[in-house]
Amino acid sequence: MFTASHKYSFSLNRVPVDFTRNGWKAFCRLNNRLGANFIRAFILKRELAEYIERHLEDGYPMIAEFDVLYEDGIVLTVYLCHGVYYISDVCCIGEVIGHRPYFTLRHHMTSFGWRFAEVLCGWHWITRKTAAFA
Repeated sequence: MFTASHKYSFSLNRVPVDFTRNGWKAFCRLNNRLGANFIRAFILKRELAEYIERHLEDGYPMIAEFDVLYEDGIVLTVYLCHGVYYISDVCCIGEVIGHRPYFTLRHHMTSFGWRFAEVLCGWHWITRKTAAFA
């Protein structure tokens, strides 16, 4: 019998994930900096495939370039090309301790004149440098 966790254990077969050349180099540089806490590439690809598959099932298109906050402040830049999700960049921003929204001021014309509204543009990750990257 299939359970929810068993279904996603084969996500890498349904959602192909690979590195670009620059993405692989950035991943190797990051692993060198992590030392004994290095990340195995096949585990990273399997977890990213599961993340993408779950988002696709929830109705998010995941077709443009997007960033994924992996763990401990590691950010993956991923894009879709010919049915394969490529990791194009891997960087560390430190330990994420919070989030802050980005707002922009937009104006629009109404029957009463110009109105201004704050529109959410995105989120800013508030980080703290970790000991390994200080």
